Amino acid sequence: MRIGEILKILDELKAIFQNEKFPQFVSSIDILIEVMGQIVIEQLSYHVGMSYFFNIYELLEKGLDSFFKDKNSFDFFYNKIERLSLVLGIGTDVAKVIEEAPKEDEIIQEIPENIMEDISLLADFITEAGDNLDSAEAKILHLEKKPNNQEYLDAVFRIMHTLKGSSGFFNLSAMSKLAHNTEDILSQIRIKKLKISPEILEVVLKSIDTLRKLLSQLKDIMYNNPTKPIKIGIIYDLQERCIKGEIVSKETHKIGEILVATGQITQEQLEEALEQQQISKKNIDEEKTTKEQLLDVIKIPTHKLNQLIEFLDELVVSVSMKRFSQLDKITGKVHDWILSIKMFPINNVFSKLYRHIRDISSKCDKQINFIVEGGETLVDKTIIDGIYAPLMHLIRNAIDHGIENVEARKILNKNISGTIKVSASRLGDIVILQVSDDGKGLHREAIIAKAIEKEMLKETKKSFDQLSDQEVFEFIFKPGFSTAKGVTDISGRGVGMDVVKRDVEALRGKVIIESKKDKGTNFTIKLPLSTVEGLVVRIGASRFVIPILDINQIITPKKENLLDVCDEKESCFILAGEVIPIIPLYKFYQINPDVSDPTKAIIIVINFREKKFGLMVDEFLRRQQIVIRDLDIYFNKLPGISGMTILGDGRVGWIIDPSSLINLN
Repeated sequence: MRIGEILKILDELKAIFQNEKFPQFVSSIDILIEVMGQIVIEQLSYHVGMSYFFNIYELLEKGLDSFFKDKNSFDFFYNKIERLSLVLGIGTDVAKVIEEAPKEDEIIQEIPENIMEDISLLADFITEAGDNLDSAEAKILHLEKKPNNQEYLDAVFRIMHTLKGSSGFFNLSAMSKLAHNTEDILSQIRIKKLKISPEILEVVLKSIDTLRKLLSQLKDIMYNNPTKPIKIGIIYDLQERCIKGEIVSKETHKIGEILVATGQITQEQLEEALEQQQISKKNIDEEKTTKEQLLDVIKIPTHKLNQLIEFLDELVVSVSMKRFSQLDKITGKVHDWILSIKMFPINNVFSKLYRHIRDISSKCDKQINFIVEGGETLVDKTIIDGIYAPLMHLIRNAIDHGIENVEARKILNKNISGTIKVSASRLGDIVILQVSDDGKGLHREAIIAKAIEKEMLKETKKSFDQLSDQEVFEFIFKPGFSTAKGVTDISGRGVGMDVVKRDVEALRGKVIIESKKDKGTNFTIKLPLSTVEGLVVRIGASRFVIPILDINQIITPKKENLLDVCDEKESCFILAGEVIPIIPLYKFYQINPDVSDPTKAIIIVINFREKKFGLMVDEFLRRQQIVIRDLDIYFNKLPGISGMTILGDGRVGWIIDPSSLINLN
């Protein structure tokens, strides 16, 4: 139904209530009409506006029910309507709200009491505003490359116009003023009074960063978390200078230096602001998705919900008509469709990397050509939420340590612009992400020297000559490990790559490194989806699941192929000329097996780095699609176990993580 049709119906309803002398309902219709109007003129975004609309509509339904049951019980209705009027800013002058914006250099916002009483509305606003700011940032970065693209400019202008209005309705004056000033800058560009330049776009990006900080502060206030003041005066100054045309493309100094030179701020204020900026960036980089239910939102396309409803209708009909043979098929459809609802394009993550690369390359004075492939690849929301930090750390290290400076690249006959490529693809139930660069590569000798210095050889139980390149490269994932000669505010402290490994393993994934000196480095991250295919195996009465991703083959070795090693009888076997160590899982997990003879057992051959290992089990039961469930607090320290699942017979299946299992052995 179109907005015009909705407004027509609301006018008809209003006339009916007026004719029947029901003034108590006329006010709710007025609010519904006001919300529709705000959506039309883009003072409210469609998503937020419609959430308000349905809140009021549900209230109207309750009021009508109450009217027909008990004509005297209307206090709740009047109180709610009055509150909604205040929350939605009916009769609020946004310009007046902007005038009331605080003049202090740093602020802590205040949420009006009437809004705190219905916090879900504010949560909707925060979610929508955050998405809009992400979109605005991406378009500004595109504008840097294509300054004549009017479509991008108009889109960012509309976003700021909407944010100005919606934040004004919540009486968030600082946010409304920031959005208003940004809108003014963009308006000056649209009417050709200002020309797009890197300096002006930098001011717009800093305004977006500050708006994000204000949204983050609102979250903290909502959930009674510790709240820090946000420096906002310097951004106001930058915006006003932009609007007056005082920041132009001829100025080559950094914006902070310009403000000091013109007496807008002192050198001490600049240094303090830069220090806070670094702290804020670190917090943003390491920020995890908030767990509060109100802000953990998934936007679902309407057609997916409609299809799910159809499947559920089929399920109800099958049960009512006792067509039990159809239940497996229909529940399978429902299961697959619900899982598809949690799938999103990985470009939701990739698009956030552009800004990071822009800032880091500028700080390092390096030219970077950033290439993205496979952004349309669908991945689970768990991956969307958890993979940004690892990718960000890999790219940060590639720019700071991998890509050479311009002079070095000229000597090596390389293009002066370094290339960083991020790609995504799917291989069955596995998501493969790759981050590669054409820089100097990893230096095996430098890594070994640092490992010797940190006395890490004893951890390998091998000499360095015996280690493969992959095993040597693994040292860079150790906490505090860094071969950098100096420490910068970007990297060099050895606290980035260990985060990569930790976060990837938390997603049940693995990282593989390939590198050639002076040619570049490639990091491959393999991640399972929340549903994976695995082999269900039995050891005694226990069930285990081994992900297909890790399996090379299944075999029962012959007696003549078994070997005794280090006084361990039949602890290895020969497969295609390669010696494969056997790990009897019944010994590792202290389970009473039905089979302890390798020639009668099943050996699951696992690929691990450049070698193979054999996991010995009693029986291979079946190949099955499974839904991975996280281990709760009582089981999260089980060795070699990454999760659990409920099998078709109702038993618990423990999901084996072959990498950690082999490391433990």
